[in-house]
Amino acid sequence: MDSVVIRCFNCGEDKPPSMFHKDTKCPNRHFRSSRCIACAKAQRKEWWKKNKAVASKKHKEWIVQNVEKVRAQQKLYDAKRATAKKAYNASRREQNNAAARRRYATGNLDKIKQYTAAYYAKNSDSIKAKCAAYRKNNKGYFVARNAKRKADKLTATPSWADESVIRAIYEEAAELGLSVDHIVPLRSKLVCGLHNEFNLQPIPLGDNIAKSNRHWPDMP
Repeated sequence: MDSVVIRCFNCGEDKPPSMFHKDTKCPNRHFRSSRCIACAKAQRKEWWKKNKAVASKKHKEWIVQNVEKVRAQQKLYDAKRATAKKAYNASRREQNNAAARRRYATGNLDKIKQYTAAYYAKNSDSIKAKCAAYRKNNKGYFVARNAKRKADKLTATPSWADESVIRAIYEEAAELGLSVDHIVPLRSKLVCGLHNEFNLQPIPLGDNIAKSNRHWPDMP
């Protein structure tokens, strides 16, 4: 079908059948109309410009004479579109809410950090218990995640990185009860930082969780 071409009687160009409307009365043209879709659309537009007043009047008269039919058609159309419309509205709400959350987080980073740190300090025992229970019930996930994390660190560790300094940073953080954060995240949608001594900093776990991989110095 793709190798077949049909000549449009209006513009005279040879085009594939897919660019013509179907017409069961034209078997010699592969059941396609004589005008291509582009020409048919242009002609309908031109006709509407010339006959807009008359066509609009006739259309309104037809609606008045067929009110019940129009209502039935509209009801059927609304029923068919209800599910799709509901899903579309839910998707739009989620997109708008996500955008609003991003805007708020970008403009209130310090406030979020303070709230997160205060909440963690107040509920540290329950948070640790929940995390321990979750890890216990999802061992496979965490084993796979840790393996991937180690692989990311290996690929992100440059040859000039000082392993002794990196180890010292982790040891210092462990002694102080802090978490080691990659200043520029190892992996995010916009950047991929390095695993070296210049990209590490010991910070409270609550601050590290709040920062996640969404914030870094001089971010766009």
